[in-house]
Amino acid sequence: MALLMLAGFVVASCSGAKKGVCPRIAVLAQAGELTQLSGGNGIGYTATMSDVRVECEYKTGDLQEMTADISTRFTVTKGPGMQGDTARFSYFVSVTDRRGNVLNKRVFPVTVNFRGRQSVTITDSSWQYYRLIRGGTGLAYEIWIGFQLNDAQLEYNRRKGIE
Repeated sequence: MALLMLAGFVVASCSGAKKGVCPRIAVLAQAGELTQLSGGNGIGYTATMSDVRVECEYKTGDLQEMTADISTRFTVTKGPGMQGDTARFSYFVSVTDRRGNVLNKRVFPVTVNFRGRQSVTITDSSWQYYRLIRGGTGLAYEIWIGFQLNDAQLEYNRRKGIE
């Protein structure tokens, strides 16, 4: 878990009829940037994530439930080795308890069409569902977000000094 240093905290806000405290949300430092290498031609594209936001809504019943709507801004930039006009990547949203135990992880695919542009910024939305411990709040959980990297991409980020 020592490698799970935060790139930064993101402000969490709650909305909906039954407001409550949202889980803390953060981008995993080593998974907050993506560099897609192009076989021998250098960098195909780079992608970064920013402006991660979460809004929560609580529902009550026998079990207390909460949904969290998450939006993330991605900036994707063509590199000199880019072939074609489309970039495809995935990012993950992982929910943990405060001890770091992963309770849920979902992976979301993203397709970016440059349409002749050098750089594109898009916003993608996802959601998480929580069944809360009776009497618990979102403070009992954390949301981690990052690019779904392969081993070479993770090693590239480590060599760049992203910790």
